[in-house]
Amino acid sequence: YTWAITIIAEGGIGISYGMCCKGNHAEIITEGFSDGTVAGADGKPVKEGKYFVCLSHHTGNEIESKMINPEKLRYKRRTQTWLAPSSLGKKMLEEINKDFHNTPKFSITGTDSIFSKGKHSCFTWSTEKAAIANINLPKSKKRWLYTKTNDYTFTDEEYYAHIDFLESQKPANSFTEVPAALKVKKVLNHEDLTSSNSWKVIG
Repeated sequence: YTWAITIIAEGGIGISYGMCCKGNHAEIITEGFSDGTVAGADGKPVKEGKYFVCLSHHTGNEIESKMINPEKLRYKRRTQTWLAPSSLGKKMLEEINKDFHNTPKFSITGTDSIFSKGKHSCFTWSTEKAAIANINLPKSKKRWLYTKTNDYTFTDEEYYAHIDFLESQKPANSFTEVPAALKVKKVLNHEDLTSSNSWKVIG
């Protein structure tokens, strides 16, 4: 299986923000078809072959990772969507579930800030977990002060306008690899999949 992973902002379901930054809050959305072992923090696996959407985030007080109804998810901003093998996606979720039992200490400025003493914000925690699935975001130039979710996320309109611009700049006779974002856009628009409902939430 191949899963889709996206970091979203200002969205989610039933968020108990606690100390966290409402309006700039980061959450990881993992979606795809279950291999029969994927589970949220409750440990209940999703039936093999069933479509799932898992929302994971650091609220400031605790780690939450749960399966949600795709139709109820709302978000205002998002990163690009990355495709990852289910083996890596599952490893990421397993590490998230470990944090559920041992919540990392929280700082709104993020782990790289001189003010945080190495503590995570909701966003730096999300990027650390995404890296397990080989999703590596660049470091912010302002990270020594703070790392802000909205510096890495876009509205859907901004995101797809940027992708359309990249696509328009690619020469017609170019044999160079199409940027990953363009590939993901095509997948999310069902152009490369046999199942028309393979991706329901993001894109």
